[in-house]
Amino acid sequence: MECKPVTISDIFAALAQPNRIKILEILKDGEMCSCDIWKKIGDQSNVSRHLGVLRKAGLVISRKDGVRSYYSIRNSKVFDLIELAGQILKENEEI
Repeated sequence: MECKPVTISDIFAALAQPNRIKILEILKDGEMCSCDIWKKIGDQSNVSRHLGVLRKAGLVISRKDGVRSYYSIRNSKVFDLIELAGQILKENEEI
């Protein structure tokens, strides 16, 4: 089964959900077990789904250690993108 390349649309779609941005912020300080992310966000099934979307969009990477899954940011430039979006919102409010 071939994987389709990640597109710009995939990245923006992944960032379109507020809990996904929260997950990225949680991972900003480094790798974390999905169980610890669940504790910070809430519902396990939704967090797992969000992590899957972020992984498919190439924003996070995962690794297994026994039964636990660990996630980390693939490229910290995603935070530049989030910050730029915040600046655009702020500038739009000033107009």
